[in-house]
Amino acid sequence: MKKIIYTALLLLVTVSCDKWFEAEPKGGGQSGAKVFDNEASFRDYMNGIYTGLRSAELYGSNLTLGGVEFLAQSFVPDEGAEAWTKLDFSSEMGQNVSREAYAKLYAAIYQCNDILELFAEKKDVDFIAGSREMMVAEARGLRAFLHFELLRLYSPAYAADNAASNILWVEGTQPEGVRMTTAQLTDKIIAELEAGELEALRKLKDWDFQTEQRMMLDVTVQREGRQIYTNLGLNDAVIREGPISHVIHLKISSDGRHLADIAGDGVIVATPTGSTAYSLSAGGPVVEPVAQTMVVCPICTHNMRFSSYVLSPEHTLTIELERNGRKPVYLFVDESRAFSLKADDKIQVRRSKHTVRLVRLSERSFCEIFAQKMLPGGFEDEK
Repeated sequence: MKKIIYTALLLLVTVSCDKWFEAEPKGGGQSGAKVFDNEASFRDYMNGIYTGLRSAELYGSNLTLGGVEFLAQSFVPDEGAEAWTKLDFSSEMGQNVSREAYAKLYAAIYQCNDILELFAEKKDVDFIAGSREMMVAEARGLRAFLHFELLRLYSPAYAADNAASNILWVEGTQPEGVRMTTAQLTDKIIAELEAGELEALRKLKDWDFQTEQRMMLDVTVQREGRQIYTNLGLNDAVIREGPISHVIHLKISSDGRHLADIAGDGVIVATPTGSTAYSLSAGGPVVEPVAQTMVVCPICTHNMRFSSYVLSPEHTLTIELERNGRKPVYLFVDESRAFSLKADDKIQVRRSKHTVRLVRLSERSFCEIFAQKMLPGGFEDEK
């Protein structure tokens, strides 16, 4: 099976290498260079790159939960998609999905290269202190990540064959690239990341850094008196509807006492680290990552009087399904593989005894970083 996949992907690489440049993004490229006269225009371009990565051909579907793993585990595939759910890359659909992902990834690399060239050309544009450097490092890091994705998807594993030469490293806005072996491309990707954070990496070498300790969640599912599922999460545990939109009903209790009833798309139980992820987009509060709390945030609830709870980590939360019939409901821990829930299942979420220690290299506070990344204009709007 792996031989079939490898052969099919190798053919895709050799056939498609000269086609990626045709996917020039709208609004990008040299023709749009003259409109880049302020920081907001550069931010809009970067946001546009991330929006493109959310397309169905990439991380909006085919390369993430909505793709192979999710479909193969949870649903009966649509007619014509059976081969794809079985990872059959000899099928026409499998080849189309792979070809589209290949072209889209290189199109995103083109955009990263384009904005880096614009940064080099537009040196007279004013930026908030440190913002230009951060965005340049972000674009270089994203370009390295996209090359790594190509390496991961279209080359054999490094340990199996690091001399394979399937992928082009592309550094400019011209279609020419440099074909590298897996070993060479891996070294190049690491060098790109070092270039963006060289000073920070020197601190790692000298052990000159601080660490932060982040709480985690233990998530279990009880069915008919037996524990049938357990997982560990850094960000959140999410219970939500299936692919067909419908209202689900949930009963939430804390230490055996009733806490809330939710009718909506689901609920998120987040750590402070996860409070700035899915929970934030659902209207939840922002919590400092080193805090010790649990956030309970409903998703599109029909009860307008219920927004969110911020609870002590000493509580054990129990979530039960109510009046959902045969409607599909799923559990995700840190967006891992979907776990299908049944009517009488009890989901328990509590603070884990395990923690994660993260290296802190920046001198900026959480509030400064959050304002610069998440608020329009950073601290300029506050002024």
